[in-house]
Amino acid sequence: MSSDNSDSGSSGITVSDPAVINEAFGGATYEGETFTFPSDAEAWAGFANMNNSLYPFIFQDGGSLSFTGAVPSGGSVNVRFRFEYNPYPDVDPAYDTQTVTVSGSSENTYSISIPSQGNNTFSSLIMYVVDRDAPVIVSNIVVTSDGGSDAFGSDNGGDDSSDNSVPFD
Repeated sequence: MSSDNSDSGSSGITVSDPAVINEAFGGATYEGETFTFPSDAEAWAGFANMNNSLYPFIFQDGGSLSFTGAVPSGGSVNVRFRFEYNPYPDVDPAYDTQTVTVSGSSENTYSISIPSQGNNTFSSLIMYVVDRDAPVIVSNIVVTSDGGSDAFGSDNGGDDSSDNSVPFD
């Protein structure tokens, strides 16, 4: 997987700028790029993207979410992501990704496939750490749309050169 700053025109695949996951809620905690789901946090605790320029996401032909992850202790920690129509309480329709296990103290890239979501739009991206009291480093969260209207809700006729997208080769 690679990306560049050139305009591929007809590729129909676009990638978002990185998400900015810097809003903890429900007692979840983060410091820098290290996220923790403490044992005393609410069951629904998580972390929200605050880079609102990414919204809305549209996955007419599916897409993916990729990120860089590591576990400071060298163990493994499960994370998952959720796309919501809008922030709480107006969340439906919503889509929950599969859970991904981040392993080892060295940074690795992880990718999650997103099946077609039809014409649904999503203006909220949430990250959840599944395992309690297990810090995990997550960075470079990038959302990709596989054609149709781009991940950002504009049907630009295949011209994916908008300021908030980068063509994907």
